[in-house]
Amino acid sequence: MASIEQKILDQIRQLRSARQSVSNEQQWIQNLIDDQHLREIIPKLSIVSLHIATALLDGEMTGIELARQLNVTRGGITRAAKSLLSYQLVIDQKHAGDKKKIYYSLTPAGRKVAIGHQRMHEKMDQTFAKKMDQRYTQAELARFSQMLEEVQQLEKEFF
Repeated sequence: MASIEQKILDQIRQLRSARQSVSNEQQWIQNLIDDQHLREIIPKLSIVSLHIATALLDGEMTGIELARQLNVTRGGITRAAKSLLSYQLVIDQKHAGDKKKIYYSLTPAGRKVAIGHQRMHEKMDQTFAKKMDQRYTQAELARFSQMLEEVQQLEKEFF
């Protein structure tokens, strides 16, 4: 394999593993929140838990809806939701007309964590977009986007 291809694959692996580490996200969110109790809970939350909380800012959702939106297994959603429930960041309820589906929604404390997580992603996205616009032409960015789409497709086909 040519060295540039290996370098790209190594960089993709590094991005993937860095994305799976929540410590930087947790620390960023902790710095935004002044509630000491919430600051102690945040390091105990998984990346999926944080993304569930942020998704629930739009309103209540079922586990299946969350799994689809976040591209996570239903089992992953269930585990993360149990954690959020145990820290009283979400509540679960069934609707009178449908006793099968469980709906999750944020508590006031969960809303604070979700807003912190959302702000972190907004700031990160703004910073990255600005840096990319400064360093690359629109044509280079379009090509890079195309390459990433192709890598994602190749990965789907492999697994």
